[in-house]
Amino acid sequence: MKKSKVILIVISVVCILIGAAMMGGAYYALASDASEKIADARFQKKTHTVTEPFTKLNIRTISSSIEILPSSDGTCRIVCDDNEKLYHDFSVTESPQGTQLNINQRDDWQWYEMLYGLYRVDELKVQVYLPAAEYDLLHADSANGDITIAPDFRCRTVNTYTAGGNTKITDLQTGHLTAHTVSGDLILRDTDAAEDVYLESISGFMQIENLKATNVTTHSSSGGMALENVSSDYLRATSVSGEIRVMGGDFRNTSYFETGSGNVEITDSGCGEQSITAISGDVSLQNVTGTSLNARNTSGEIIIGDALYSENVLCHTVSGEIQFTGLDSEMLEFLSTSGDVSGNLLSPKNFIVDTNSGYASFPPSDESAGTCHISTVSGNISIAIEP
Repeated sequence: MKKSKVILIVISVVCILIGAAMMGGAYYALASDASEKIADARFQKKTHTVTEPFTKLNIRTISSSIEILPSSDGTCRIVCDDNEKLYHDFSVTESPQGTQLNINQRDDWQWYEMLYGLYRVDELKVQVYLPAAEYDLLHADSANGDITIAPDFRCRTVNTYTAGGNTKITDLQTGHLTAHTVSGDLILRDTDAAEDVYLESISGFMQIENLKATNVTTHSSSGGMALENVSSDYLRATSVSGEIRVMGGDFRNTSYFETGSGNVEITDSGCGEQSITAISGDVSLQNVTGTSLNARNTSGEIIIGDALYSENVLCHTVSGEIQFTGLDSEMLEFLSTSGDVSGNLLSPKNFIVDTNSGYASFPPSDESAGTCHISTVSGNISIAIEP
């Protein structure tokens, strides 16, 4: 190797070492300065008493969890975890719409302070203890914290949103409820809503138990949902790839279920008009009573057991099978392209059956009975009457 190249390599190595040493010195200096601030960065629990009356609450946090709790002594208190850089402030403001308590989490950290462990946000909370009353509005918004509403809270309108945290609401009496989560779970129990409930989670799981409302709408992208003992005039539950499970409940007017690749499973429920749409997920109904059923599927199965509909049943699939036991309705229609149709009905029917290449087996028709239309292209048909 030429001498000039050796010299250039040595100079380059020296420059790199000098640069590394300078960076290390700067880092040490900043770290030393940061270490002096660690004592100030520790969080302390602070309590504030609110003496002004209010009917609305607006709570917004970055990392703190939000808890709505009953006050044991009739006073409003705010208990929060604060330090000099990450803290909560509050105010009471008046407007023609009412008096509002505002709680906001403030973040004064500099970006470089986060490098040294000063930005500690584990298990921070803001707890709001409220006297027993009926409030007009609660808006709770947290970027990364959980949201919890304890039992016996009364509020005409409740709106909650959290991106990374979970939401848990128990024994709420409200007029309107809207709850959103992104990746966190959503749990709603023992709630009465005079009007509308809208629940949405992107990837979290939704657990809904003992809910009474006029209109209920739930939506999920990849997370599943379980609805147990939900009572409403109108229900709409949709999911892209998550499962929809319904156990018990009464949907008096209309219930609508839609999923892409997730399954729909409904058991022990009553309904008016019921509509179910799936692409590749299975549809399963067990011990259901209602006015009408419209179930459509592409490649998944439709399975029905012990179901009674007073007016009509329509089941359409492309390649999935249709299977049923203990099913009856005034009018039934089963359409499939390549999937089989098989099962037993509870009463005689006037059968209209056609298939191109599949075989068909069904009881003799009773022209005085309701119509049962079954059609396939290549799927087989096998029907029996078993009262």
